Amino acid sequence: MPEPWLPGAGYRAALVAVLAVAAAAMIVVAARPSPGRVAVVLAAPAALAWLVLVAGFLPAWARAAEKNITAGPFFGGAKIHVVDLKIYMAVRWFNGGKVDHVPATIFAGYPKLIGVHDAVRDHPGVQSWYARS
Repeated sequence: MPEPWLPGAGYRAALVAVLAVAAAAMIVVAARPSPGRVAVVLAAPAALAWLVLVAGFLPAWARAAEKNITAGPFFGGAKIHVVDLKIYMAVRWFNGGKVDHVPATIFAGYPKLIGVHDAVRDHPGVQSWYARS
């Protein structure tokens, strides 16, 4: 029986879990931020780290997500799942332009990914959560 928080079963559920973990891992990379920004720290010289992140990892992650997003509006279809929240948080963070050397337009070329972000942002449960603060 598939987990209720994962859309699909078997390979699809495993893929969703991997994409969710990758989205969460992108958020946990901050150290020594300049005022109002976050610096991404990798074990490489700064220019190479930026290149690996901006030209390599982030577009590859976005392409993989884009390729596997179904009809929508969420990753697994019509119902929101944990993976959608993870994708929303990752895309929101990078689109906010607060990560040093990462353009806020990094995901602009991935309409399905942005569509999941927007669907989560507009979800009544998410809106009510943010309204609490």
